Amino acid sequence: KAEPDWDGTLGEQEEVALNRIGFLFRGYKVGCWYWEIVEILRKFVFSSLMTFIFPGSKSQLLVGFLATASFFIMAGRVRPFRDVRVEQVHTVASLALAVTLLYAMVLQFLEQDQDLEHAITVLVGWVSFALNASVLICPVLIEWFHSPSSPHLLCRRWWRYFNS
Repeated sequence: KAEPDWDGTLGEQEEVALNRIGFLFRGYKVGCWYWEIVEILRKFVFSSLMTFIFPGSKSQLLVGFLATASFFIMAGRVRPFRDVRVEQVHTVASLALAVTLLYAMVLQFLEQDQDLEHAITVLVGWVSFALNASVLICPVLIEWFHSPSSPHLLCRRWWRYFNS
């Protein structure tokens, strides 16, 4: 069964909605038109609400981590994005945020043991750095792998040609 598209075939109301506010929901599957509201809620939680929940405490980091995990799981179950590349970038960015918060929690909880703190800080710091850097690199790699001239696709075509 083909996924419906935002093409105006549902009538005049769809056309009006597409013209007025289509930029808000056109990137999502038709059945997930509401996902932009979920994204705004996620942004509200992290930009506003988190500043008032246990400010400066370990609990604040834990609540942030749990919220990140919750939104990550919801996005993974719903899969609202029309373009798989956008979904992949969203996944990497969510993982980077979760690891960054986990890193901050590790630093908070290991304040007493200096040797263990240093070892874990270095390890988790590098993992966190790598994930956050991948948020910048990920879109380029995804686009490259989905490109028709990507080396792995050219090799696959070559393989099929000689094995057919």
